[in-house]
Amino acid sequence: MELRGERIVLRRLDEEDAPALLAFIQENRSFFEQWEPTRDDGFFTLESQLADIADAVADAASGRRHAFGLFLEGELVGPGGPTYDEHR
Repeated sequence: MELRGERIVLRRLDEEDAPALLAFIQENRSFFEQWEPTRDDGFFTLESQLADIADAVADAASGRRHAFGLFLEGELVGPGGPTYDEHR
């Protein structure tokens, strides 16, 4: 699934996005601490992000969860999910 604008794209994350997602999360860690649950340092690793993306891909197949990324001119500028469908 992908939605395209003139310069921005919203699409599902895949394993290739894990390094960029990790960099975004690390760079914005203190900002997100205001709203996100407390996370241990293990969350801020490439392995953790790869595992979460793999889980989201599997969950998407059942319609349970979709993890999206926002891409501006090909560069990840933020996560757009994950989202959950509580009715499934």
